[in-house]
Amino acid sequence: MSNRLFVAALAAVLVAAGVWYFVVIKGVGRTPSLPVAPVVDVVPEPSPIQPAPPEDNGTVEPPAAVDDTQRQLQVLAMTFAERYGTYSTDAAFANLKRLMPLVTSSYAATLEATIQRGIMPGAGGYYGVTTRALSAVVEESGDSSATVKVATQRQESFNRGGEASLSYQSIIVTLVRANEQWLVADARWEK
Repeated sequence: MSNRLFVAALAAVLVAAGVWYFVVIKGVGRTPSLPVAPVVDVVPEPSPIQPAPPEDNGTVEPPAAVDDTQRQLQVLAMTFAERYGTYSTDAAFANLKRLMPLVTSSYAATLEATIQRGIMPGAGGYYGVTTRALSAVVEESGDSSATVKVATQRQESFNRGGEASLSYQSIIVTLVRANEQWLVADARWEK
């Protein structure tokens, strides 16, 4: 019996020693401690002495602002460019019909003739273009006429769900003032 007791006691001591070894020495069950970097005080270097700004004579000129007329011309030209350049074979010239309130009577006749001819790019299959006006610059402006160049981004799709192509194109929009209102008199895409 004493042999059995001795073996059991030895086994218990070995198990306890093994547990102690893995817990204390190996650190099993503990989260590893991260190394701690020493704290170092950082003292910024003094910045070089900056020269004083030039003397101000008391007048401050505000940045040049775009006047209301120029802003009106830009907004009208950008709106026109987006509508004029956005169309699809499914819409049957809806883009041109939506432009009628923005154009002169003579340009409306030109657009109406285009609608009557019924010739549209991509005839025979689906074709669509989405045009976004990116910026507008008033190139010439007078009391009764103006020319605005509108930079656009155009996305063309030739098939439903097909891959679209992206391009950038400018359009020159000619505006005239009639009855205290600016209207589009002509528009030409640049090549």
